[in-house]
Amino acid sequence: MYMNTIRRVMVVLLAIASLATTFLIVISLIRQAQRSDRPHPALQAGGVADSGGLVHQRNGQLPIITKLPDFTLTERSGQPVGAADLHGNVLIVDFIFTRCGGPCPAMTSQMAELQRTFEQGPEWNQIRLVSVTVDPEYDTPEVLRRYAGPSFAQADPQRWLFLTGSRSEIRSLIQEGFKLPVGENAEDPDMPIYHSAKFVLVDRVGRIRGYYDALEEEGRSMLMHDLRVVLSEPQARGEERGTRSEE
Repeated sequence: MYMNTIRRVMVVLLAIASLATTFLIVISLIRQAQRSDRPHPALQAGGVADSGGLVHQRNGQLPIITKLPDFTLTERSGQPVGAADLHGNVLIVDFIFTRCGGPCPAMTSQMAELQRTFEQGPEWNQIRLVSVTVDPEYDTPEVLRRYAGPSFAQADPQRWLFLTGSRSEIRSLIQEGFKLPVGENAEDPDMPIYHSAKFVLVDRVGRIRGYYDALEEEGRSMLMHDLRVVLSEPQARGEERGTRSEE
């Protein structure tokens, strides 16, 4: 009689334990699903954030992410180009280097495709494509002229700019201005410098409005959509609104 009671108690306890385990598994799965629905924080690289996701419109408007600082770099022509020279134009900016064995050639090809698309339309005179080298010691204006020339990029010298400068100027602009990663990568001889593969959309008053994956069709499609939104914005409106940070 005593052993039968013990067995019944053990069966009840095992049943309770099984139900508790099932309940905990269900709760865990629900929490995982909730976490997967939340936006991921910006990836950290080299102490700065790489804005990995697309910046989507909110209430029919694009967010203002940050305003770029003043800067002056050297164009492939040898002429200085500063932030003030670019104001009034909508910019699409990328970061490349000419001896890159990674994504840079594909990024430049996509920029060339944008040029071919825009040069057929009336908005071409409102747009500037800007490629900034992350390898300024090697990428002198002469090297950039060859890279941008008819043998590869076929870049319009008036509307697609290639900029270089000192290492400190460029690293500061990329990390502190564009909020993107850049640094040395000794482990990969094909990519001795790591950098973002994003295209960056900048409005007429020098504010970043979005980051887009240059090598993915979805990213390029979103860029084209958002570009037209920014092109439709009056310049004065942007100056009055100010800036705000987006997580």
